Amino acid sequence: MLYTLADARTACGKFVDSGSCDNAVIDQRVNEALERLMAEEPWESLRRIIRVAVQGKCFALPWTAEKALFLDTNGVPSRLFNRAYQFMDAGPGDAQFRTNSGTWQDTEDLGDWPVMFELPTAFNDADDADVEVGETGWRLAAFTTLAADATKTVSVEGTNSYGEVITDTVAIHRWSGGTEGTLVGTWDDSIPLSTYSFANLSKISLPTGRTSYVSLYAVDPSTNYTYFLAKYHPSQTIPQFRRYRITNQGHEDDANVLVMVQLRYIPLSLADDLLLINSTQSVKLMVMAISKENAGELKASVGLADQAIRLLTKAEEASTLAGGVPTVIDTQRRTSLGYGMHHRVLL
Repeated sequence: MLYTLADARTACGKFVDSGSCDNAVIDQRVNEALERLMAEEPWESLRRIIRVAVQGKCFALPWTAEKALFLDTNGVPSRLFNRAYQFMDAGPGDAQFRTNSGTWQDTEDLGDWPVMFELPTAFNDADDADVEVGETGWRLAAFTTLAADATKTVSVEGTNSYGEVITDTVAIHRWSGGTEGTLVGTWDDSIPLSTYSFANLSKISLPTGRTSYVSLYAVDPSTNYTYFLAKYHPSQTIPQFRRYRITNQGHEDDANVLVMVQLRYIPLSLADDLLLINSTQSVKLMVMAISKENAGELKASVGLADQAIRLLTKAEEASTLAGGVPTVIDTQRRTSLGYGMHHRVLL
């Protein structure tokens, strides 16, 4: 059974400030409980399997995904390494000096970024010609399909080509006729751009109250080159995207990546929003624990929190584990018998 925020309000309302508060306070406490429970374990209810079409070395997960748990690149299981991998003696080394040699396509975690793709320093144009980006970097443009959201601005923080920290604002412009990808006019005169040029972006702040997606592009007004950076959901205000890099893959190569992801905590606000922790009883116990914590009763709070986690653990075990003793074949080691059998080397 799936539960919604409305179900959580019913289950938890009387345990928030003695049941004397409105939905706004209940929602705040429920969201706090969800955030704590989601941080405890990679619960099965937080896992999703997605497929990503990749062109080049890097790709970003959807904004609702916090991280990748397991990956399969072009039909072959891929090992997942953390951000320190390139600094290890056995790692691939600095990305900008790396050569694409080797057989196995593993995946490096690049952490969270405010845009899906980094600002390029070089790229291939429509005629497949190599283009070097000028030393000044890129200016930015933001677009929407709705006129109501075109009255707002996006705040940007980053560095310029000299490494200086700069901040700027970009007015959101409406696509011509509300048709995405269609523009009429000239840069600066009728299509607003950021005042400064950026070489790197560290933070994007989007206006609240939007009802449409906002797309962010890097622009070189002297050549009309535009480069897609990110597309932001109406709920995103301080966006984050988890980005990964595929080893032994060139900038022009394609890849098909199957990913099991863990979902990111996103506060719930609407009555029909689904609870990612699919247990109102666990959420209720964590809400009670937070109330005890706020009252200074730490021992009681810890006991209730432990009970909430134990209840959720048992519920997950009951729904995911099969009976009997499983037979485990080592399919993780690439030189193992299990690997050879599964990839038809021996069969």
